[in-house]
Amino acid sequence: MNDPIKDLRAEMKRRGIDACIIFTSDPHLSEYTSEYFCFRKYLSPFSGSAGTLVITMEESGLWTDGRYYIQAEKELAGTETVLFKASEKDTLTVSGYLTLKLKSKSTVSADGRLCSKMYADRLAKDLGKSGINLVFDIDFSYIWKNRPALPGNKVFLLEEKYSGESASHKLERVRKKMSSHFVTHYAVSKTDCVMWLLNIRGNDVPNTPVALSYMLISLKEAFLYIEKDKISNEVFDYIKKSGVTLKEYTEIYSDITLLDNSCMLGADFSETNYLLIGNASCAIKNIADIISGLKCIKNETEIRNLKLAYIKENAALVKSFYEIYCLCGKINECNVSDIIEKHRKKDSDYLYPSFETIAAYGENAAMMHYSPEKGNCAYIKNSGMLLIDTGAQSKLGTTDTTRTLILGDIPYDARENYTLVLKGHIAALTSVFPEGTQGSLIDYAARNPLWQKMLDYRCSTGHGVGYFLCVHEDPPRLSPSKASLLKEGMTVTDEPGVYMEGQYGVRIENHLHIIKRGASEYGKFLCFEPLGFCPIGTYGLITELLSEDEKKWLNDYNQTTCRLLKDRLTAEEYSWLTDYTKAI
Repeated sequence: MNDPIKDLRAEMKRRGIDACIIFTSDPHLSEYTSEYFCFRKYLSPFSGSAGTLVITMEESGLWTDGRYYIQAEKELAGTETVLFKASEKDTLTVSGYLTLKLKSKSTVSADGRLCSKMYADRLAKDLGKSGINLVFDIDFSYIWKNRPALPGNKVFLLEEKYSGESASHKLERVRKKMSSHFVTHYAVSKTDCVMWLLNIRGNDVPNTPVALSYMLISLKEAFLYIEKDKISNEVFDYIKKSGVTLKEYTEIYSDITLLDNSCMLGADFSETNYLLIGNASCAIKNIADIISGLKCIKNETEIRNLKLAYIKENAALVKSFYEIYCLCGKINECNVSDIIEKHRKKDSDYLYPSFETIAAYGENAAMMHYSPEKGNCAYIKNSGMLLIDTGAQSKLGTTDTTRTLILGDIPYDARENYTLVLKGHIAALTSVFPEGTQGSLIDYAARNPLWQKMLDYRCSTGHGVGYFLCVHEDPPRLSPSKASLLKEGMTVTDEPGVYMEGQYGVRIENHLHIIKRGASEYGKFLCFEPLGFCPIGTYGLITELLSEDEKKWLNDYNQTTCRLLKDRLTAEEYSWLTDYTKAI
């Protein structure tokens, strides 16, 4: 029987390695990766999209965040791997664990392409205090039997009627930022940043239209590093006219080492892999990711397209919700994704989901990133709650929506928590704040109704969303722990929730656009507008817990939803929608 951890330990022993750190990542430090880079999943039964696996010669541990605690406990049950809850304050860090388990002069291996320079430097420093040596040039994934191939999909051009700005103009803006940071060169390793900058998209990562690529930009030149056979003549001509030279994918590593002492290389050390810039001969400077700071501010074209994308998406979701209600008792969680896809595919602009749809019924919804598997998923009944978190990719934009459907009678505490989640959602969405406010303050507003009952959730309240790019984009972020300044033009999700292990889960999510509210002697003030209008069911709410302002907001939101979607629905679907959103 294949035992990958045993195989890895044999190679570790042969090469004099006492412990090995396996990251869930690729050389671009992407959140989601192609199957080729899923070495951690090959070694471990944990299927979540975030986690670090540490293997010593005697034992192993997995670090993951609060989204995956319940899932990880179930999937790791019966294995040697111990779960470390990384979001908890008293949990041992990876370096703390290795310091405890290893002796001085031990050697730890980590693939330097799969971790940031900032993390690598901190890890080396922490382990070095105990005399532990850390090496970054060993990639143990060669033990992987039947490893999937690297993706080789074609890149395509995103016309400016979708992007709203030319690549050449974007490059000008990047170079102005470079000059302000006093750097002569800038390394770009995040694939979504490369795609946004050049108005191109790819198909190398599931659900995410990016291609494996890098860029190196100077004040006069720009180079795109990508497998050349992915580039069509149309894309080649466009990037050439934009002043960009095409080079082979891995050439950037050697090109960076050739930069001489007259150069100053800028990069975001928290977003750039260690081996890419760690061996540079020239001086390197840690600067905030220039392109992420630009692309998170959506232009008028992108916002206009996004609003249309949401009308199409929300119509498909209402059709799906209606069908699900009609078929309760006859379908399971896996059927939900099929139903949604059936209705989405009627839209010619639709390409594919922006992430794997979460359809979680009953107690399965307590796992924030639960993913139903065919042959092992729950049947949906005329009772309880069904949490659906889903999104779509099209040239009109990237969508992300969560609704919790009340399918029948639910206990009082579930009704109460459903209402409290809605109160938190409304509190965040209706906030008014000065420009430059920390996202943590909006996060607080969303949590406060739950905190009053001493409840909480182990994740951020919201994340940025790329434009026809990554469904999770940073900045901005509504989080208690990460500094993120909110600016006009950003888009961010608002998705508080409650997750009661073994019982149920509730989440309500809208994608919001930050707009100007007005100005006063105290400066410029901002607020949110929802980009999408997807119905929020009023059945199951404890209306006495809602203020008059909250009731008015909900009724107005649902009324707008009915108005926007009416012409896209059948008479039966619209009748169900008006009943589902009956005014309170």
